[in-house]
Amino acid sequence: MRGFRSRQMRDLCSCIDDWAYLATMEKQIEAWKELRRLDALMRRLGNRYPIVRAFSRLESKISCSLDGYDASLEDVLSYPERYIIERRRTVGSERAILNYLYTLGYGTVMVRGGQPLDWKFVRELHRQLCDGLTAAEPVLVAPRNMASGTMDDLFAWWDNNDISDSVIDDIIRFHYRFLALRPFAQGTGRMSRLLLLLQLIARGVLHEPILTMSIWLEGNIAEYRTCLDEAILRGNEQPLLMFFHDGFSDCAGAACNSVVSHSDSYRM
Repeated sequence: MRGFRSRQMRDLCSCIDDWAYLATMEKQIEAWKELRRLDALMRRLGNRYPIVRAFSRLESKISCSLDGYDASLEDVLSYPERYIIERRRTVGSERAILNYLYTLGYGTVMVRGGQPLDWKFVRELHRQLCDGLTAAEPVLVAPRNMASGTMDDLFAWWDNNDISDSVIDDIIRFHYRFLALRPFAQGTGRMSRLLLLLQLIARGVLHEPILTMSIWLEGNIAEYRTCLDEAILRGNEQPLLMFFHDGFSDCAGAACNSVVSHSDSYRM
């Protein structure tokens, strides 16, 4: 009887694992579908600049606010382009947001031009991102000593995993491992969120930086922290994968609606 019950428990655990895998795959497929739809819509758009500008500024504003740098969206959307070039004249939250805008734009151009997303290039991006900033910032993740490996190991793993079928999950895995290693005393959170966009571009999923994942993270911050802890401290990445699949689907779907609305307005 004891052996029978033990076998039943193993079968039950196996069924639960299979269900979790299928649920993850279903969410991943939905995320892929929405991201591809977004990229296709953007490529058909005649004048992409207004919508890329708006989405980049929204993402920059929200990502910086997660690290304690806040400004009104109205102000951020109204920044003249010269503010980005002349960002060294600004301080505080405005400087952080302008740095983010500059770094996102620069990173996008470089990655589309073939620049590998390696550790050396990420350090260059980080210097731009944190230029002129000295304030202490909140920490989202567990202490560094809970992580294993080095940044060189992580980027070698990323470089060796250029497989189209797993790109979304690879980006998510890179994200939490990067945060766990906490490579910078300042700006690690912003850098990790900026890399989400650049990695989607580098792997050919998107051509433009128009996914506002920081909105998803901000709106679900408690769940995000819990899923990060589960992946980093306990090695269970399933909840984080599903969390990001939902986020990619939701944000890409919202962006698709905005692109369609913009296209209709432009034709009118």
